[in-house]
Amino acid sequence: MFRKHGFYHVHTIEDDRSRGVHSYLFARSFSRVSFKQPVTCLCIAGCGVTVINFAKTLFSFTKDTPDCKGQLAFVMINDPCISTEGKSEIVEGFVSGQLPGTASHLMFTDMAMYRSGWVKEIKCAAEVPDMRAICGNVLDNKDKRWLLAGRSPDQLKLTWDMDNVLLPDEANAARMGDIVADIAAGTTTPAYYKEELVKMTVDNNCDGVLLGSAELHSMFGIDRAFNGIEIFDPLLELAIIVQNNRLK
Repeated sequence: MFRKHGFYHVHTIEDDRSRGVHSYLFARSFSRVSFKQPVTCLCIAGCGVTVINFAKTLFSFTKDTPDCKGQLAFVMINDPCISTEGKSEIVEGFVSGQLPGTASHLMFTDMAMYRSGWVKEIKCAAEVPDMRAICGNVLDNKDKRWLLAGRSPDQLKLTWDMDNVLLPDEANAARMGDIVADIAAGTTTPAYYKEELVKMTVDNNCDGVLLGSAELHSMFGIDRAFNGIEIFDPLLELAIIVQNNRLK
């Protein structure tokens, strides 16, 4: 029944409820977006903890199952110099000269790389996800207000140019920068700050929080709500879409 409606098994917690009674966790994407071509080899570009964190989620989802054909091939580019200033290199089909011609999809853990309009200019052979479209199915609900969380929210807003995605006030924006920096240093896990981030969301009169910086990815696991606040993790959505593509 779950598979029929687009869900798939992502994790089992053994003996969760009592001895021999396990919890089975299923996930699905709420986006109507699907990739134009099959996912055969991913090129994941980013730096530091963000690449590692996203890779852990992605490949825990995409490990071999009876419904998938073979392992998911991937290339990881851990390059701190990747930025929007390097757009010309990407348009030529390279990220710092390393993007392999065999990559089917190019993904960035730096959300600012998906800035509105800019991603459409990328002409490399690898398909680049349209993050705005992927998130739009959930975020375009005008009845809900989403707080944009991450480092430099004003820059991230260029990716999510929606009226109901709101910037935090100055004090909260500064605090978010501190949180992201601490997580990026590798000294603190994202989950440590989830209650504080939810409080910021409430203080800014928002219904949900959009995790705009990759450092915040996995902060709430696969949960889509916490303490009455909705959670939207774009990289989690992206990982689920990748797996859905491989199950077709």
